Amino acid sequence: MSCLPCCLGTPYPQVINVSRLDGGGQERCSPGPQRYNLQVSASESKDICVSDLKETAYQVIGIPPENQKIIHKGKQLSDPKRPLYAYGVTNGSRLMVMGSKNSRPKDPRQQEIEAVKKNAAKVEQKQNEVIQELEGIEKGFLESALVQEALQKLERRLASCSEEFLKLLESLDSLSLADGPEILRNSRKTTVQHIQRLLDSNDSLKSRIAQRKLEIVMFVYYLDKRASWYGR
Repeated sequence: MSCLPCCLGTPYPQVINVSRLDGGGQERCSPGPQRYNLQVSASESKDICVSDLKETAYQVIGIPPENQKIIHKGKQLSDPKRPLYAYGVTNGSRLMVMGSKNSRPKDPRQQEIEAVKKNAAKVEQKQNEVIQELEGIEKGFLESALVQEALQKLERRLASCSEEFLKLLESLDSLSLADGPEILRNSRKTTVQHIQRLLDSNDSLKSRIAQRKLEIVMFVYYLDKRASWYGR
């Protein structure tokens, strides 16, 4: 099959070699010289429909389903609800996909996830400021008389960071993604994991502050004991 320039926005038509159509098998997509093995399943019924194929092709090729034109033996697969076998598509069939890769409208839930990422980055910046100040205290850059009060302020700031991180996790947990694409669920998963790592870092910082406060208490206790011993 010759690859002619595509008038719909992509440089060349995309070729899909269908290897299995059993509702849970693989399809091999070959955009240009590359080949992909995909897990394909029917979204609503046991039969794989055109809409299922378009969504799968979108995940690999990047052409949104609404922009796709899929051709099989010179005929377009135009009805998204029609099963593929109705168009004569069987194992080993070769399909051609054409269309523009113009970005599809973002899912509102993806926008919410991106908003959480931005807010998490802002809180992380506050956490990084605490880290810098704590390192300065640990290196002795602050007068001894001011250390205790400074550590208490850092503790309060870390508590605020923890609270904000937990609120962000709650907002992610409240998103309903059961009917969403896998890419959306993965986006939430990676965001949750990142925030959880930041919370772990927060806990580690709290431990460092607690250790530093304990050292101050022990040092004051030592001074009191020494003064008492010399006063005898």
